Amino acid sequence: VRGIDANSPERGPIFCVPITVIRPEVVSSKEPIAWSEKLAFKPGQTHRRFLAVPAGAEWADLKMVTREQEDGRRLVVHTVEKVPGHSYSQKQSEKYFTFRDDDEQVHSFAVTGGRTVEVCLSQYWSSIGESEYDFELTFHGVVPDNRQIYIDGGDPATRVDITSRFRNEDVAPSASLNIWRQTVRPGDMKVTTLESQRDRLPDERQILEGVITYNFSMDSKGKVTPRFGLNDEWESSIYAIYDNQKRLVKTGASGTGTSLDKGSYVLKLHLRNDRRSMLDKMKNLPMHLDHALSKSVGLSFYKTYLDALTGGAQVSTMALAEGERACMYALTPLSLPGGAKPGDTLHGSISFGKTGSGRHGVGKKPGGYRIVLRVPPPANPAKPRPSASTPKKPDKKSEADKLKEEIRDLKINRLPRLYARKHDKDFELMSAELLKEWPNHMPVLIHQLKRADQDGNRKSDPDAVIKAAETVIARIDTKRLREHYGIFLDSEDE
Repeated sequence: VRGIDANSPERGPIFCVPITVIRPEVVSSKEPIAWSEKLAFKPGQTHRRFLAVPAGAEWADLKMVTREQEDGRRLVVHTVEKVPGHSYSQKQSEKYFTFRDDDEQVHSFAVTGGRTVEVCLSQYWSSIGESEYDFELTFHGVVPDNRQIYIDGGDPATRVDITSRFRNEDVAPSASLNIWRQTVRPGDMKVTTLESQRDRLPDERQILEGVITYNFSMDSKGKVTPRFGLNDEWESSIYAIYDNQKRLVKTGASGTGTSLDKGSYVLKLHLRNDRRSMLDKMKNLPMHLDHALSKSVGLSFYKTYLDALTGGAQVSTMALAEGERACMYALTPLSLPGGAKPGDTLHGSISFGKTGSGRHGVGKKPGGYRIVLRVPPPANPAKPRPSASTPKKPDKKSEADKLKEEIRDLKINRLPRLYARKHDKDFELMSAELLKEWPNHMPVLIHQLKRADQDGNRKSDPDAVIKAAETVIARIDTKRLREHYGIFLDSEDE
């Protein structure tokens, strides 16, 4: 781009701005090796290659083989992609390799399909002498349908579908959750105008500051990382953490972690912007507080939903042909961190490739895919079963009342011996005495019905059977009986 004075074009360019146009090298996703080249290096010499990543690629393996050389050499491999919504640091990899004579090493790094990856190769400046390398780059892609796997803790198992995009792949799913995330709402927010001379833009726009206050507590010592959903619209965003004695403990930006002891804390987030409306919109900005788990939570995978529920065959490894789809079920773990409450989330990574078996590279996407689990409500506590050691409720009856009841029960137990006709007077006398002292006592009435229903008595006096039966039925609360048998009852419920 050349800038020319419109009034004096004969003077020529006043300034020049060089612009570099990069045309990436298009590689074939059908070939086993997407890119290969032999390169020679001197100390500090750099080779750059710009390659178009095929759609569906998730990671790449860069194979490096040295030629004959007398001494060891050190090679720097730096890869970077420009992906909208991500910083360069999030989409880059850098690693140092030391090579000996006829050595071979592989560098695996994550890529994004449909973008351009820059591969920068350089011999370290202090590695004296020339060297030659053979480079081969291959792309891989075992891709889930959803790039972020979400597991609802209320579901017993979650289905995961994957596809092999480029070639036959060995699949061995593995996942772990190592971050516990709390969401904290702000307590209050104060907006103030900053110093007029220092915090005023050249076009006379005044900078304002908003301070949002969050309160949280630590049940035990651990590392926490505050995160805020902010973008580049903000001039700055810095937080400060204070303990319960109002002492400053830590300052940092979103994503900066620190170790805190057990106790209560206050976090103040400082935002700067020249528009009051922008600051007012942040008064309800939630804070994500990430806790690093001392022990990660692992997940297991099963072939079918029924296997996940019944503990059937797990998916340890499987072969996935090019273009083939497969599904598996992730079992929701029962053991979760003790401090996690319903609504909190657990975060981690999941990968599908298989490592080892003499294959080149890590065999899976470095860093894996993101996986999130929502913490469900806790399970209901199990009801304690009654046992002989369970203390009984204290009996409030007096000893005299207990004795009367025992005598009553003894007489009732004697009534079946008086069913015969030769004992009619004794039965009638004893049952009358019991009903006089204990009116409408159901065991006595039932014995009267059983006696009337004896073979000899039923034929001679059927009206007595009907009368005794009606007396028993009249004493039964049929409404409560219908309510009892009209609902489902657990056989183990006491």
